[in-house]
Amino acid sequence: MNYLRCAFLIMVTGLIGAVGIRQTRVYYGYCPSSGHTPSDQERIRSAVQYELHTFRFLSPTYNPAYESVDAFLKAFPDCCTVVDGAPEVSSPTFYERVTGITYRIVAIRRQAIADDEADKTLRMRFVPMSVCGKGHSLLD
Repeated sequence: MNYLRCAFLIMVTGLIGAVGIRQTRVYYGYCPSSGHTPSDQERIRSAVQYELHTFRFLSPTYNPAYESVDAFLKAFPDCCTVVDGAPEVSSPTFYERVTGITYRIVAIRRQAIADDEADKTLRMRFVPMSVCGKGHSLLD
């Protein structure tokens, strides 16, 4: 009986250790499904794709020039940065980081597209990114 108790404790300890190591790697940006840590450039491309596909915020009027990520990044080469948080959006919580829900946030800046010069204001969007580099809506 004592042998079974010892074997059970060793198994439970090993399982807790394995899960802890995995989640620690996720906290620091490792994506278990792809087996690597996405770069900032991969996260930026994914965030722009998310914005183009989901909200069409980056192209408020139908403009084929911004139908692809490459076209947008060519038009706005310094548009995006990867941040941990900003005054407009909170930093990812410990729970969001350790579960991989939100790892970093991509800030997208660009000039508004308008025919009249007065409405060309700077627009800012924040796209939370999962640990695997997928964009999602803000979890406020």
